[in-house]
Amino acid sequence: MTAASKVLVIEDDASIRTALRAVLDRCGCEVVEAAAGLPGVALALEDATIDLIIVDIGLPDIDGWEVLARIRPRTMARLVVLTAGGAGEQEALDRGLDIPVLAKPFRLATIRAVVAGEPLN
Repeated sequence: MTAASKVLVIEDDASIRTALRAVLDRCGCEVVEAAAGLPGVALALEDATIDLIIVDIGLPDIDGWEVLARIRPRTMARLVVLTAGGAGEQEALDRGLDIPVLAKPFRLATIRAVVAGEPLN
């Protein structure tokens, strides 16, 4: 896998977006942010230069699973799920999604590994 240079973060918690932006900036990434699902979907579908999309499951307008359902067939970007619940990984598998799921709180070193395209397992 290759390193991401442009990352879309779809996360409603401003403090988590800020922390992610700080790590991603240090990794040399350009960061685009959305605080809700629908704006995130629009950004993901409008910008073909996005390499990595980090999606929170608990969004205020539509949930992250719906975001993924809308963008996955139409993007070549790598996808990562953030979840506050421990069942996120099983739910992703149940939905047929073979994508990394990171439980909150996550280690910022894990985000650096995701950006670098390193496997998480």
